[in-house]
Amino acid sequence: MANLLTKIFVAASGLVLVAIAVLQVREPINPVRIIPSPPVVMAEASGTVTVGSPDGKSNLTMKTEKGEAQDIYTFFIQEKDGVESEIYKKNVPAGTAISIPFNTFSPDNKYLLLKEASSASVIYFVVSTNGKPFSEDLPVAEITTPFLLKYEKYNITDVTGWGGLNLVVINTDKKAGGTGPSFWFDVSSRSFIQLSTRF
Repeated sequence: MANLLTKIFVAASGLVLVAIAVLQVREPINPVRIIPSPPVVMAEASGTVTVGSPDGKSNLTMKTEKGEAQDIYTFFIQEKDGVESEIYKKNVPAGTAISIPFNTFSPDNKYLLLKEASSASVIYFVVSTNGKPFSEDLPVAEITTPFLLKYEKYNITDVTGWGGLNLVVINTDKKAGGTGPSFWFDVSSRSFIQLSTRF
């Protein structure tokens, strides 16, 4: 009987030791407090976008330099011979973006359609690929402002691209409601032509 009690006591003691050992293993010796790092805010990087003309003869490159208060957009044309020339440069307030529409090249590659957008407005304008202004006081041919001054009943919904060598297609809506007509913007004369059909 005494031997049996001794064996039970030894077995129980072994279980206690094993339990203590397990607890000692699970308990960290030097607990480390992990403090999450604050999120890192990355400034928007400057970038380069290149678009080729449909005939493959010219490439338009837009380089963007991002700043705290303003961004600088510089446009270059590269002809088939590989020579790259700066044709247009503009500083805009931060939050305003200039982009290249899908149908940016005129059919003869003489002009480019560009879009400038901010929270307040969207402006479409045309620049010459040779870098020359349209006149002494007209570096670009703006579409939006002259159109809205002349046609007060309409809003521009989209400028889709080129409908001819010097013709840019403009789609509108009526300010009173409903779909408005389409127009051509004639770059050579900087005039508007209302069309009978909607593009």
